[in-house]
Amino acid sequence: MKAFRLMSSFSSILTFQELCDVFEKISLNKSRKAALMTLTDTFLKCASSESTLKSAIKLATCTIRHSTGATRQQMSVADKTLSQVLMEWFGVNEDVWNIGCGKEGDLAAYAAVLASKNPTLLRNKEELPMSCEEIVDRLDFIYNITGKGAKERKKNVLLKIFRQAQSPRELKYIIRIVQGKLKIGVLPKSIMTAVNSLPNQSTISEQILGKQMLSRDVSFGNSQ
Repeated sequence: MKAFRLMSSFSSILTFQELCDVFEKISLNKSRKAALMTLTDTFLKCASSESTLKSAIKLATCTIRHSTGATRQQMSVADKTLSQVLMEWFGVNEDVWNIGCGKEGDLAAYAAVLASKNPTLLRNKEELPMSCEEIVDRLDFIYNITGKGAKERKKNVLLKIFRQAQSPRELKYIIRIVQGKLKIGVLPKSIMTAVNSLPNQSTISEQILGKQMLSRDVSFGNSQ
């Protein structure tokens, strides 16, 4: 890959809002080369902070945690559960919800439409935006919810996370990360190509995804 385009105005702190803007830009661009350049620039922005870089990669690959095997460790949150949380939050019935999801293509896209019509449900834009580390920590907590009543507790945590979104776009990508399907047209393997091109980051992919996962052409749903 060609030399990096240094961006001196960037700090090492990458906000989740900024990362969502990157996801949206990539989803609208059909060029794989341009997508890789955008990802490389984004990861370069936060490369001086290992925790920020790792968080950005976890979010970009929808891999908040990985197991010791060759599969991701799932959050065990079904689309039906996500729909229940979102329907209650937006105050729409199941028939309206199903029609809206069908029209927009999926539940995340329809949730973004509803959020744009109900901006007061989202966090105030004047507040400090969430960092990538913060959103990873919040999502990681879902893995620890087990046992009796786990479904209801997960729903409560999900609602709290959704309410932290400051824009419809953030909400859309939070939902897709939970689903494990980012849908930006880029495979994890391409994301790791961008990561491994960064200076002094030759092992970070292995740390996040594990050797077995990197050795296989595993699709995480990002290409859908």
